[in-house]
Amino acid sequence: MKVGVIGSGVMGTGIVQVLSQNNYNVVLRDINKKNLEKGLERISKAFDKLVSKEKISLEDKNLFISNIIFTEN
Repeated sequence: MKVGVIGSGVMGTGIVQVLSQNNYNVVLRDINKKNLEKGLERISKAFDKLVSKEKISLEDKNLFISNIIFTEN
């Protein structure tokens, strides 16, 4: 299933993180490329915390991030 989320702020990236962890393909849309980059950074840091706490593996993190498409369109 593919889900779309509009806005790469704190709430949007949190929703994207949870969806991607549950094996959804997610499209994250924002009107600003810089915001998308910050969103990816925020999501990556959240997954890094889970990796450091040994709740997920590094492979899981990479898989979850690969479930996300970042777009301005």
